[in-house]
Amino acid sequence: MTWQYVTRESVKATVKIPDVDDDLDLDSVATTATSVIDSVTGERRFQPYWATRTFDAPPVTDRWRYGPPEWLLLGADLLEVKTLKTDDGTRTFPYTWAAGTYELGPQDAPYKFPPRPYSRIRPITSAPNSHGWPRWVAGGIQIEGKWGVYDCRRPSGATLSDDIDDAVLIIPASPGAVVQVGHTLLVGDEQLYVVEKTSDGLRVEQRGGNGTLPAAHDASTPIQIYIYPVVETAGMRLIERYFRARKDAPLGVIAGADGFMRLAINDPDVAGILAGISKLAGT
Repeated sequence: MTWQYVTRESVKATVKIPDVDDDLDLDSVATTATSVIDSVTGERRFQPYWATRTFDAPPVTDRWRYGPPEWLLLGADLLEVKTLKTDDGTRTFPYTWAAGTYELGPQDAPYKFPPRPYSRIRPITSAPNSHGWPRWVAGGIQIEGKWGVYDCRRPSGATLSDDIDDAVLIIPASPGAVVQVGHTLLVGDEQLYVVEKTSDGLRVEQRGGNGTLPAAHDASTPIQIYIYPVVETAGMRLIERYFRARKDAPLGVIAGADGFMRLAINDPDVAGILAGISKLAGT
């Protein structure tokens, strides 16, 4: 699924391009800025997505023998656990952990502004029916959950104007200028990426983006818009520099957007914006 941290309309307003002739180019540049930011920040995904991942348990140490269980450092940004399972060597993951038998850290992550992801997890051995880490099973820990740096959304003020099934790509709504091309939306539990605004509603790229499931939705279901604090500022700064360089270049020709932005991201302004989010949470 495609996604952007900045929208086509926000780019057009910034670089003062009022017509539609360059819309495809603007979408490409916005997508490029997004991929460059993701890659230079350690392959972090700032957009939430659902996935199942497996991990090796931390090794046995003296601390484990004589103290509380050790944290499993995920090396990834975890927003929410749907299921936590462990394996017994059969690759069937027969042990499903109940809520309350594990804890996530840093514990204050969701209360930060903006909220931060979790980066580690450990058993609560005092909890009833708790399990321990499978220390001698490679990839013995399975987490199905929501991953990514941010799960920040704002209301669009729009709702579905009619019922829809799980297959239509034109979403009936009358959001005015609030919803833009390049926005990722949340309708119910389903993510939708907007590629066009039409007289009939919003055309989306596909149904069920980022690991969410296509679903039927009733009329009047609220539409939310994903936002990316800090990151969208960095993305817009990169795009501004790209168009400024293209304007000032001889004949308006410069290197490709990807190569230019990979250099421009070292600009002190952009680097300063991203400095606080370039590492995994808790590291």
